[in-house]
Amino acid sequence: MVYNPSTNVSKVRYSLKPYTSKLNWTVERFSVSAAFGALATVVAFTIAVPLSLATGLPAGGILGTTTFVMPMIFSLFALILPLFPSCTIISFVQGVLMLFTPALGPPGFLPKVVINIGYGITYDLIMFSLRKHELIASMLSGLIAFAIILLHMNFWFSLMLPVPVATKFAEILVTASILTVPLSPLGGLTGWIIFSKIKERSLIKRLRT
Repeated sequence: MVYNPSTNVSKVRYSLKPYTSKLNWTVERFSVSAAFGALATVVAFTIAVPLSLATGLPAGGILGTTTFVMPMIFSLFALILPLFPSCTIISFVQGVLMLFTPALGPPGFLPKVVINIGYGITYDLIMFSLRKHELIASMLSGLIAFAIILLHMNFWFSLMLPVPVATKFAEILVTASILTVPLSPLGGLTGWIIFSKIKERSLIKRLRT
């Protein structure tokens, strides 16, 4: 942005395009992306463990993580750093770190990385496509990204897990699919609300300009 002394600062603040590929990647932005990936992993692990114990499946955490928490975190981050492919980067970091946890599958389950990257790419594409409608994009992204995760997990778990375990997992997916209809948009809305509360912070402004 070219500085013009006569430009009204308050107008400049709101003239920034919501989601763009014109920003440049910096060390700070990469660091923030990695930090959010780690944060998403910690949150997912915290929720996944008790849910996995309750369901008896390592992938039981999908009920809480992908239906509400992940849409909230990813929508929030996509708004904080509106730079393509920011969500793909944090999903990759999250996928690698999740290899050591029971979230989205048993520890060491390599398809977790592929599943997470698919989730992040979907978020990037939707947020970029609907960049002029941040609230709508935030609420829709979780639903569509869950559909991508559903396809990935159904394929990989059916291929690599014993039939009894895969069958029980399919039952969890049905429940998760029902829950995600109201919870994913709510998670995206929550992320949007959090962003609206913190968007005037100096760090947020620096990341977005």
